[in-house]
Amino acid sequence: MTAADVKFSIDDARAQAKGWGVLDAAIKSIDAPDPSTVVFNLKFPWRRSSPTSPSLRTDHPKNFGGETRKAFYKHPVGTGPFMWDKRVVGQSVTFKRNPYYWQKASPISDSVTWDVRDRREHA
Repeated sequence: MTAADVKFSIDDARAQAKGWGVLDAAIKSIDAPDPSTVVFNLKFPWRRSSPTSPSLRTDHPKNFGGETRKAFYKHPVGTGPFMWDKRVVGQSVTFKRNPYYWQKASPISDSVTWDVRDRREHA
């Protein structure tokens, strides 16, 4: 995965109707000056470490690897400490531990599930 893939993934996620919430609020812009460098230009200082970090969120190649968004998400590929497990459109996405991740001790969790529904609708 290149810096252009990371930039594309994050810019694409930020452009979606539901966005990235609190993480997205900090991002002013993203640059990929060379194939191995991604620069996050922030609106304000950000010191948060969470599952919403770019290492988890960079889940697809630039332009979905030449596929449409819909086709890509039927069999997504990516890189990082987690890999796609399942997705329930409009409800949740579950990532499982990537057994091929280069840093063997990471991640420490076996899986992560994001409930993407608007919590206000379920209160």
